[in-house]
Amino acid sequence: MILALDLATVTGWAFGAPGEQPQSGVIRFGRGNATHGQIAAEAIAWFIEFLGEMKPTQIVFEQPLPPNFTGGHTTLNTALVTMGLPFLMQGIAYKLGIFNVEGVRVSDVRSFFIGENMKSEEAKRLTFERCQKLGFAPKDDNQSDALALWCYQCAKIKPELAHRLTPLFGGARL
Repeated sequence: MILALDLATVTGWAFGAPGEQPQSGVIRFGRGNATHGQIAAEAIAWFIEFLGEMKPTQIVFEQPLPPNFTGGHTTLNTALVTMGLPFLMQGIAYKLGIFNVEGVRVSDVRSFFIGENMKSEEAKRLTFERCQKLGFAPKDDNQSDALALWCYQCAKIKPELAHRLTPLFGGARL
């Protein structure tokens, strides 16, 4: 059972076994001008509850980009959250006995899922549309990014699924 996470203050998630229709959704950690402590506390509570209840055998998450890779578009506050959430999640997963956790480069997911790595805004739109073509119903780009990551990991684990999940072969429904 794979849990794919697009970690941020608004986190997209997708969960399921390769070859099956995944569950997916979006969770927001903190409201309005939440402090880092509030965001962390809500994330910790959600991770403990979700991981304990769903018991994934593998967790994958989009590796955050270092602030110097974003051309000055990421503030220190944003960077602390995007770097801190994977750290928190990995520690909680470890404590709960989930040791198969890995970060995946967003460029690898985009190349697999939409055929190429491109600028963020266009990539998010195409990822959302691709999810819809695969029969998913994402609410926003956070959820569609998590679904794309889930598909990527499914194809990595079961290469025979790749033809159904990548645009290279048209990507039939699951």
